[in-house]
Amino acid sequence: IALIHPTNYGDRFLRDINGNPALYEPIVVLHETVGSAESAINFFRTPHPNDNDQASYHTLIRRNGTVVYLVPPDKRAFGAGNSVFKGVSVRTNPAFPGSVNNFAYHVSLETPSDGRGN
Repeated sequence: IALIHPTNYGDRFLRDINGNPALYEPIVVLHETVGSAESAINFFRTPHPNDNDQASYHTLIRRNGTVVYLVPPDKRAFGAGNSVFKGVSVRTNPAFPGSVNNFAYHVSLETPSDGRGN
């Protein structure tokens, strides 16, 4: 477990900005770190109070198979930005478009150091 800075995740919303239900069937979103696991963890541990800079995954899987838990599963990680799944997204901030973050579980795989292979 490597808990990250609380500015990089939040509560899941029950309703969107228009008062519509915001909890849908959960999905898993796969990512890659595009760098080392340590660099991703350090970035997420850095405070990002500006909504434009917030980013996180729930879980990161290192190249050796070690699973690192970053954000509790009942919280909303900020991994997908402007996103839609099967026509569904949830808008929780009037300054940003909708996203799947409210009902997604984000898993990242550590990118190989050369960016290819394995």
